[in-house]
Amino acid sequence: MIPPFERVSLTELRAALPRHLEFVTHRGGHLWLMNHKRLVAGVVPVEHMRMIERFETKTLKQVERENMAMYDRWQQVKAGAGDVKPWYKA
Repeated sequence: MIPPFERVSLTELRAALPRHLEFVTHRGGHLWLMNHKRLVAGVVPVEHMRMIERFETKTLKQVERENMAMYDRWQQVKAGAGDVKPWYKA
């Protein structure tokens, strides 16, 4: 699903920073910052930035393997296996 986004001039951002930060932090929105009608930067939630960094540093296969391992552990925990370590300690 594509997150909501807003195009905002730097002047608008300065005038209503709290509202724009609320849009990013609480609604998961993306801000596209414009300067003289030109896109110059983006503001995204921290979690989205972490996902971007994760995909930039690993191959898709590595991420897929890690996701499958976390899913397998979750299935084991859900099934009641008592000796399964949490994914963040694996």
